[in-house]
Amino acid sequence: NKKRRHRPTNLNKILKKLTKQVKVEAQKRCIDIKTNFTNHGAKFFICSNKELLQQALANLIENAIVYTKPNSKITLETKLLKSQLQITVKDQGTGIPFNKQALIFTPFCRLQHTMKKNPSGVGLGLTISQLFINKLGGSIGVKSKRHHGSRFWIKLPVIKNGKANSYTVSRK
Repeated sequence: NKKRRHRPTNLNKILKKLTKQVKVEAQKRCIDIKTNFTNHGAKFFICSNKELLQQALANLIENAIVYTKPNSKITLETKLLKSQLQITVKDQGTGIPFNKQALIFTPFCRLQHTMKKNPSGVGLGLTISQLFINKLGGSIGVKSKRHHGSRFWIKLPVIKNGKANSYTVSRK
């Protein structure tokens, strides 16, 4: 059983592509998507299954759009933390009560306070995101306060490449 080799992909390109894909839906709801991928010129590459990362991030961004009130903003950021890359999706949505935050990554979890009249989905998006990020050797979490929005983060291990200011996501 041969392992599939993946070509290195620039993470900023993945994030920009995802932002572009959800822009129309965000605009329909009058939500502005802000990005900060500069990291002082650092470049990040993923050599493993980029589709897993794309889907995990898409789930976080789509949730942010659904649960953010109109005329608000969502912020996407990347940040280098020693040997980890942190990707953050921050919204100005309904927020998640502290006592419910541990539940949101369980399958079929739908929090009552966030339910809309016609909710879409079945409560698997965050479970899938967690599974995919774990497969990439990373972690996912949330910091949230009811009525003050949520900040979801993904942390992925990185190694410094031979080139200056260049890093690769690396499953340890």
